Amino acid sequence: KTSPSLAIVTLFTPFLLCLFAKSLLRCVLKKILNPLTSNRKQRPIHLSFDIDAFDPSLAPATGTPVNGGLTYREGIYITEEIHNTGLLSAMDLVEVNPTLGATREAVEATASLAVDIIASSLGQTREGAPVSILEIPSVKDDTEQLRL
Repeated sequence: KTSPSLAIVTLFTPFLLCLFAKSLLRCVLKKILNPLTSNRKQRPIHLSFDIDAFDPSLAPATGTPVNGGLTYREGIYITEEIHNTGLLSAMDLVEVNPTLGATREAVEATASLAVDIIASSLGQTREGAPVSILEIPSVKDDTEQLRL
């Protein structure tokens, strides 16, 4: 016979693990972004996103699938937070390879995920708020300019 307290712990363990994973991702992302956003001279961010960082169930048409990779929510959260810095200046999304998709659905799933990642980086939120990408954001006055 299971005690009520054991039943509650068993019931809530997946929920608690999910909260821990979200907290951990937020903590790691904050540590990564903090040095980029806390300096007086903020520098532009170039995001290079490999689609094969996602679990192959989400992005099967890629060259290097990673079992246990990012979930959809984790990937979108990362790009939303980078967008929220206001410092994203360039982005490339790589490793999408339609020739490696086993089916048309696999290719479409990977391509759709790639579009979602790009849209999220440009400000589209999971709530579905419309974003106009017709305008290129102006450079902020306090942003250090790159010199070639």
